[in-house]
Amino acid sequence: MEDLIIDCFAGGGGASVGIEMALGRPVDIAINHDPDAILMHKTNHPTTLHLTEDIFKVDLQKYVKGRKVSLMWASPDCTSHSKAKGGQPRKKGLRILPWAVYKHAKAILPEVIIMENVEEIQQWGPLDEKGHPIPERKGEDYKKFITAMKSLGYTFDCRELIAADYGAPTTRKRWYAIFRRDGKEIRWPVQTHSKDG
Repeated sequence: MEDLIIDCFAGGGGASVGIEMALGRPVDIAINHDPDAILMHKTNHPTTLHLTEDIFKVDLQKYVKGRKVSLMWASPDCTSHSKAKGGQPRKKGLRILPWAVYKHAKAILPEVIIMENVEEIQQWGPLDEKGHPIPERKGEDYKKFITAMKSLGYTFDCRELIAADYGAPTTRKRWYAIFRRDGKEIRWPVQTHSKDG
């Protein structure tokens, strides 16, 4: 019986396609609260078990059934961390989505968790009563989250990467984090493309 691969914030399925290309097999479980996102993912990944559920409420233990989870991919909504929001108020409900990753990590202990988000997630901290980040407390919630993940036995590393440097058609810089509890060293891919050449 193969280990499981889970995509926690499945959209159209781009991340799942990448995982399939890298590992040679499809994602086993995909989760999203949005029926349209799940429908698109189902179209692209018909053999995957699709769960149209709230990421905080879904009970992954029920679906994992004691099997080992080798990889959990998580790209929580980034709009409430992004600088593209400018000075607009942030949505607290979206800013806490990384804690859903912690909740599931604690319940099913995947060997490897990869997260992807905007680079500004590293500034994640409390909001004031108007929904604006409190400047002197920036990074506070981010540090709490990383500490909580490490408390589960994960080794952690993160980098800001530009996908175009690895062959993808986007030049946006993104934050990538790897959490491992399989005892292996975290190794990052070697850059394959260059903007210059």
